[in-house]
Amino acid sequence: MRARLKAVGQALWRHKIRTVIVALVVIFVLVQVLLPRDATSGMTGETAELRDITTYNSFVGNVEADSERSVLAKASAETLEVLVEEGDTVEEGDVIATLDTSDVEYSIAQKEASLASTQTTNEYNIKDAQTNYDNAKEALDSGLNSSVVSAKSQMDSAKEAYETAKSNYSSAKSQINNGTYSATASYYTARSEAKAALATAQANLEDGEEEAAACEADLEEAQAALEAAQADETITDLSSYEAAVTAAQTALTTAQTNLTSLEAAVTSAESAYDTACDQFDSAKESALSSLSDSVSSAKTTYDNAKKSYNAAVLAAEQQLETYENSLEKTEATADTTTSELELQNLYDSLEDYTITAPCSGTITELNISEGDMTTNGLSVATISNLNAMTISITVDEYSIINTSVGSEVTIYVDSIDSTYTGTLTWIADTATISNGVSFYEAEVSFTADDLVRSGMSVEVRLTNVDEKDALSISVDALNYNDDNTAYVYILDEDGNVVTQAVTLGVSDGSYVQITDGLEEGDSVFLAGSSDGSISSTMESRAEMVSGVLGTGD
Repeated sequence: MRARLKAVGQALWRHKIRTVIVALVVIFVLVQVLLPRDATSGMTGETAELRDITTYNSFVGNVEADSERSVLAKASAETLEVLVEEGDTVEEGDVIATLDTSDVEYSIAQKEASLASTQTTNEYNIKDAQTNYDNAKEALDSGLNSSVVSAKSQMDSAKEAYETAKSNYSSAKSQINNGTYSATASYYTARSEAKAALATAQANLEDGEEEAAACEADLEEAQAALEAAQADETITDLSSYEAAVTAAQTALTTAQTNLTSLEAAVTSAESAYDTACDQFDSAKESALSSLSDSVSSAKTTYDNAKKSYNAAVLAAEQQLETYENSLEKTEATADTTTSELELQNLYDSLEDYTITAPCSGTITELNISEGDMTTNGLSVATISNLNAMTISITVDEYSIINTSVGSEVTIYVDSIDSTYTGTLTWIADTATISNGVSFYEAEVSFTADDLVRSGMSVEVRLTNVDEKDALSISVDALNYNDDNTAYVYILDEDGNVVTQAVTLGVSDGSYVQITDGLEEGDSVFLAGSSDGSISSTMESRAEMVSGVLGTGD
């Protein structure tokens, strides 16, 4: 019985211990699950920072020398010496090769001998022609040409007669106008007397007009006195007033009659003066007409004499000109300029037998060796400017909107792992269409170094966006709602993970600009734990609690 009780007691003790252990495990699990934990456990976080975000269009092409010139042979001859090799750097004017000049030197000697003989013959011919011209000119200049002397004498006499006729005409005209010319003196006097009579008649008429005006004024005054007396009842005798009016009327009538006579006298005087003027003008015209005819006749004689003199001078000058033309012709035919130019051209052509660099650069092609025959106009070498380089690229129609002449580009040469800065220098106005897509030819220029070689493949990058100090996060931290609006995960004030709407700016594919919703230094978290979701973390905790509680049952 004691043993059985002991066994029961031991069993109860083990059950109690097991119950306590289970209770402790449950309490521990509940503490681990239900007590607050780090909400971001299992999540990856990052900080919103200021970054430079740059995007660009990329094009491919090959490097070409910006300038490349062929060195042309200017003569056909044997090559005596070549002074350069391919790859050598030359300056403008450096000697590339020398050619054999023996043929051109022989031609120079022949031309010099022929020219000397021709010049001697020409000197004697010119001397004879010059003597003939000098003799003819001396005869003309010294006045020994009889035709010219006679014509000049006749011209001088005719000129003197012409000047005398003009003087007589001017003198007669002056005398007529002042009344001293005999043929018109009586008409001049008659005109003066008629003019004086007209002036007297006009003066008398003015006096008569003044007298008539005074009588008219007297009549108006007498009539006014009569009207005043008639109005005055105290005056009964009006006879004196009436008599005064009658006397004034009589005086006015007499004055008006006299005025009529004076006007007739003025009219008569004017007619007499006009007649006297006409008679004087007729006499003046008659006298001057005869003198004018004399002037005209003398002028005609003088003009004819001048023509005869000019004809004589012209004939003498033409004779002299004939000798002068003969001299000029002799000199012209004796001109050795053509032969001298040909000789000088031969001398100048000696320079063509030394082939020099037309520009500075690098010998990229050499086509001659010593002993080779050159051909005039064919290339013997090529010089390239390997510092200034050009890249031909094609720009598609979707990228052309961001492309303009003068834009700065970045050039990456993969084979030498080097980067250079260049400029977009040309864009075609017309597109080339391939497979339904339009492409525009373009060129980029840049300054290269010794590592760059013509023909190398390059990548040309043209910046589209270059946003400095942009607040940004990685694109992996972004999430999107059904309406395509963006948000990120952040912690609220209680440490819970919540969503935050953000407004996006530019992106380079790795980072995106945040224009609204975050500030510099804010932490954001990538959506996911070890199995890729925040909700799975919360669910695993709930399962753990449920399992423990189930074990407790």
